[in-house]
Amino acid sequence: MTRRILLLSLGLACFGPGLLGETSLHERVGKGPQLPWEFSLDLDVGLRAFSETEGLLATADLGGGFLVDSRFGIALGFPFMLRLGGADPRLPRLAFAPGNPGLSFSWAERRGPWRYSLQGELGLALPSPPPKSSAGRGFDAGGGQAALGLGLASARYLDPLVLASSMSVHSLLPSAAGKSRISRPLSARLGLSLTEVLSGRASISLNVDQDFEGPTFIEGKPQSKGWRYSLEMRFSLFIVMGRGGLRFGFKGPGPAIFSAGASMAFRPKP
Repeated sequence: MTRRILLLSLGLACFGPGLLGETSLHERVGKGPQLPWEFSLDLDVGLRAFSETEGLLATADLGGGFLVDSRFGIALGFPFMLRLGGADPRLPRLAFAPGNPGLSFSWAERRGPWRYSLQGELGLALPSPPPKSSAGRGFDAGGGQAALGLGLASARYLDPLVLASSMSVHSLLPSAAGKSRISRPLSARLGLSLTEVLSGRASISLNVDQDFEGPTFIEGKPQSKGWRYSLEMRFSLFIVMGRGGLRFGFKGPGPAIFSAGASMAFRPKP
């Protein structure tokens, strides 16, 4: 669902990019007061040139999160996919498909200059659209596939820098609908990030992630003999504006993805 997990104040990204940088903006390098609760609303949009014939692929993720005592959190995200244009006459000029909603639970603990977090993720399966519908032609938004994930992360605050590392494992469960049952029992990700607070309202972040994907199974039969490896790098800029914030990013190598997002947080008055 890539997806993303949208808990701004946890500041440790087990599954999604950018959360560490956003937290550093709330208070200088994580030294702010411990809040009894916080509620956040988030919207993220990504753009990628799908191909000359198939047009532009856009993804969006709308979500909300609730954080208690700056430690325990729950978040819910709703992803969407949209394809625009394209020269292939067999594909519709405009296609829209919802992805699978994502539910996550988080826990974080601060120990001196260190912060540790544990996060669990559940991707809820939605029925796949009929193959002949405009929503289901030409691309797959993940409908019909449930997923599980578990991640650990740690961060070291070195004003004005934050160094973080993360490790997560994921499982794509067999689909409940469709002609073929597809699953990927195991995949993993290792991540490193560096965030620098430029001012009281801006920070930049660099993330490097190494992905490991196990074989995909169709009807119980493996489609490959070994594991697949891929490297991903992300550069992000975060800007705080009152109660909310803006973020802009670029991800590569491979198909370049440009992203933008906005957040609004609601907290009790000090």
